[in-house]
Parts: sequence; structure tokens; C-alpha cells
Amino acid sequence: MSESVALADADGATRALAELATSDAASPAEAPKPKATSLFKKKKGKKAFGSKAVLEAPPKAPKPARAPAPAAATSAASFAASARRAADIGAQNNCSLEALAVALHAARPFTEAFGRAAPGGSGPDADAVAALRLVFAGVGKKEAPSGPNEALRQALASRGGGDLARAFGYADAAEVFETLVRALDGGGAPGAAAALKTDGYALVKMPCLICGGDEEPYQPPTSIASVVCVAQDVVRLHAEEPEAAFHDLVRRSRAPEPLSCPVTGERTVAVAARAAAPARVLALNLNWASTGVRHDDVAAVLRGALCPLDARRALADDGGEPDVRTLVAVVCFCADHYTAYVRPPPSVVDLEYPPSWTCHDRFLETGAGLADWLVDQVAPPPDPPNDRLRPKLPSLLFYV
Repeated sequence: MSESVALADADGATRALAELATSDAASPAEAPKPKATSLFKKKKGKKAFGSKAVLEAPPKAPKPARAPAPAAATSAASFAASARRAADIGAQNNCSLEALAVALHAARPFTEAFGRAAPGGSGPDADAVAALRLVFAGVGKKEAPSGPNEALRQALASRGGGDLARAFGYADAAEVFETLVRALDGGGAPGAAAALKTDGYALVKMPCLICGGDEEPYQPPTSIASVVCVAQDVVRLHAEEPEAAFHDLVRRSRAPEPLSCPVTGERTVAVAARAAAPARVLALNLNWASTGVRHDDVAAVLRGALCPLDARRALADDGGEPDVRTLVAVVCFCADHYTAYVRPPPSVVDLEYPPSWTCHDRFLETGAGLADWLVDQVAPPPDPPNDRLRPKLPSLLFYV
């Protein structure tokens, strides 16, 4: 009986295992798990680049332009920073006009003649004269009259000021000076213009050295605003004759080449200059043919210019009475930038100019000293640490 019970239990276990296997085979496969949502899933309804919907989409409206910020007033500090980096203020290059205004303000005969001109004068250049009056007022107060100076530039540019009318144009100080003299004449200040002009300047043919003869006119008398000479010729003549006076070097450097005699055909007819009256403010225009000039040559020219100048002998050798002048202003050029060195005006009691000099850059005083200081400033000795500094070229010299 025990054996039958054991068999029955075994048969039941076998049947249970068979039923379990049959149920596993018949059960359906397990459903796949859903995919995890990606952070970079493509947004519903977004079109790919280059699709028809994107290509045909209407263009976006442009953003409205920002209103320009109001121009800030230029302070003296910003002018000083601009001077240090030799940059231009605003849209124009006004350094030549700034240096000229400072130099002319230091010439008392000109400021007195300009002060006698009635304000509000008429004429095509009255706006230039009015602007110069405001510039002088600012210079007298040791300010930086940038606004009046820009108005003066625009007035001169509208009257044929050449490069003054061109944005960032380099304006030669000598050309600007000539334009300014013409504007004074046509703007109700003829007396101030007359103080800057040499009248009766003419060239004559001297008698032939072989045939003799009489002096003959060669160029009719005219008025000139500046005495032009080639600086390198002055340097060469100074090297040949170191003891010669500066006015003699200037006159000889301006002498034209001898002319041919109509009889002998030889160049034996010299050309000489004549001048009725040198300008009360005599402007000497030193024309440097190159900026690559030796420091010693610039220093020699400037030291000669600092000596008293006989204005009549600088223009002509006609045996007239000496007309001794004093250098009161020097306009220098270096690296496309102009600066001015001026002597302070004489006092009411002492009519002599003080011996000191002041450097003005962008209307601002940047240093002061005596004549030796001026020479070192313009032509620093070519020794370390100045071995890479180029000398400043004296371009316009003003004598009173």
C-alpha cells in the first residue's frame, strides 16, 4: 500500500510539471518597455533648415536703428590724451590750424591789428574772421577752443582751403597760413592781413659780370605772406660758412640761379630781390625736402633762427637800414602732427619778450623752458634713450 501511494504522488508531480511547461509555451511574449524620452527630441511642428516652409517664410522685420548718442563736449583732458597719441579730434585734422592760432596769438603786432578790426565785419570771409576772434579769446584764457577752431576750419575750407575740406586730410601749415591771410583780407580785417604781408617784393636782373649794363626788372613788385626758403640749402650754406648770420643764409638760399647774358650766352646775370617794407610779423617758411633729417642739422638751423634777424637783409641785399626782429613763435612738424612753441607776451612795463618758451599741443601747454630747452625739445640729442626719436622740423618761424 505504501508503494501505491508513492507512485500516485510521483504521477501527480509529473502531471504538475507538464502543465506548468504547457502554460509557459502558450503564454504571449512580454510587451517591450517604452523608450526613454530624449532631452534633444525634435520639437513637434519645427521645420528643418532648407525645407519649403522655411524658404518661403516671410523675412523678419529689421530692428529699428538706434538713435545716435548726443556728442559729448570735448574736455581739455581728452585733448591732452589725443595729443599724446597724435590723433585727430572729431572728423578732421585741425592740428595745423591750432598751431597757427597759438603762434599768431603770440605775435603782438598782429593781435593789436586784429583787435582794431571792427567785430561783425562784412565780406565773403566774415565768418572766418568771427571764428578766429573766438579762437583767440579761448587761447587768451588758456582754454582749448575746439568748437570755434572747427568753425574756422569749415569757413576756410569753403573758401578754397584745399585739404582743410577733406576728412582726415593732412593740411600743410604754410598753405593754411596763406589761406588765412586771404580770409582776413576778405573778411573785414585788412589791417590784420597787412601786418602779415611784405609789400613791394620784386626780383631784378643785375648787370652782367662781363658786359656790365644797368639793373633791369625781372619780376614785378607783389605782396607775399611768407618768405619761402629750402631748409636743406640753409643747412648746406651753414656748413660752408658756419660764422654767417642766419638772415644772410636765408637770403642766399633764396637766390635764383644766374641767367644767361644775351650777348655772351654765359650765365653771368645774377637775380636779386628787393622789398619795400618787410611785414610787421615776418613769417619764414622753411621747406624741408625730406623728413629724414639729422638732429644736428635741425638744431643748427634752430639755433641760428633764435639769433636776432635783420628782416631786410633776409629778403634783399639792397643796403637799406637794418630791421632787427625777434623770434616769438615756431610751428613744428613731426609724424603728421603740428605743435607750436611760443614766447609769452611782453608785459605792459617791459616791451621785450621774456626769454622763456612754452610748448602748445592741441592748444594745451605741455612744457616750458629757455632756448636750450627748446632746441632739445625740437631736436633731441641722438643718444639713448632718444636714439629713435625723430626731430621736429621747424616749418614756420614768426618774427616781430
